[in-house]
Amino acid sequence: MRGVNVSDRWQKLAAYLRPRIHEHALAFQDLHYIYALARTGSSEAVSEMLTSMKKHAKTASRAWTEVAIPAAQGMIAHAHGDWSKTVDLLKPVLPKLSEIGGSHAQRQLFDQVYFDALKATSMLLRDRFAIV
Repeated sequence: MRGVNVSDRWQKLAAYLRPRIHEHALAFQDLHYIYALARTGSSEAVSEMLTSMKKHAKTASRAWTEVAIPAAQGMIAHAHGDWSKTVDLLKPVLPKLSEIGGSHAQRQLFDQVYFDALKATSMLLRDRFAIV
């Protein structure tokens, strides 16, 4: 988000994360995993993990369904550059993120992703309606 070239770091993380797609130890942790996988461009791994998260959510706490799943979809949208979808999905869950764990400082990643998408959306709208 800050324009730093991370080289092949996403790919290196993916090698560690792929075996953990079905763990679901912590919803908060899954959000980080699925974002990293989405940043690699591996739609197959992302789809498999999201499907697995949804299946797990059926037998887990309400927070999985109401917070973790939409947040995961928002993080995936951000990784794919779908700014409007990111904003739409993350805005309602940001105030509820504490329900799935992580410290205030750790949850700031999700705020940053949301504001990055909001900024990008605003810039797109400005460019679209600019008088030439």
